[in-house]
Amino acid sequence: MAIYGITSKALDYIIYDEEKRELVIKFDFRGMWEYHDVPPEAVDALVKSIEPGRYFNREIRLKFDYVRLTR
Repeated sequence: MAIYGITSKALDYIIYDEEKRELVIKFDFRGMWEYHDVPPEAVDALVKSIEPGRYFNREIRLKFDYVRLTR
């Protein structure tokens, strides 16, 4: 499991479990969400993105099943 700080207006940090392919994202104002079956390449691209919020919206948000963990 890896935890990454993200430089973004919308995202605080992410936690990724590569074995389970689960990505947890802590948003500034929208709580924590867990995304399922996210490949490591997508997480790597998110972490390295110049605009992680934009990358998330374009490449992760509606492409993977998710559940809200907190408000």
